[in-house]
Amino acid sequence: MLDALGNPPELAADPRFGDHWARCAHARECTAILDPVFASKPRDYWLSRFVAKGDLPVCAINTTEEAANDPQAIINGYVTELDHPSHGKIKLPGFPVALSATPARIHRQAPEFGEHTEDVLINLLGMDWHGITGLRERQVI
Repeated sequence: MLDALGNPPELAADPRFGDHWARCAHARECTAILDPVFASKPRDYWLSRFVAKGDLPVCAINTTEEAANDPQAIINGYVTELDHPSHGKIKLPGFPVALSATPARIHRQAPEFGEHTEDVLINLLGMDWHGITGLRERQVI
């Protein structure tokens, strides 16, 4: 790994980073040294350097956009699309668990702010229109 990083002298000879346990004990200091090294080049540069070493278990961590457009994530249902009435087609996280007897599905968008206020007040709380009008007049809703 040090070779792939260009052997930063702050890491190579420092006993705080000499073995796994020492690096764990000094993780903050190690991160403070590695952050600017990694920030100096794009992700794909570092990925190719580590992969070229052959024995480092590495992979890219997707950005949110990459994860939302990953073909495997879409095929597995981790990302799904919904036709939103105000925003058009939107991508949403799918359900993380697939149940054979009771499969989950997204059947509508999340409600807009206040969209179900009257329904909740009438059907769940038993209010009438007069009470709701009073709440509106007092700017409670």
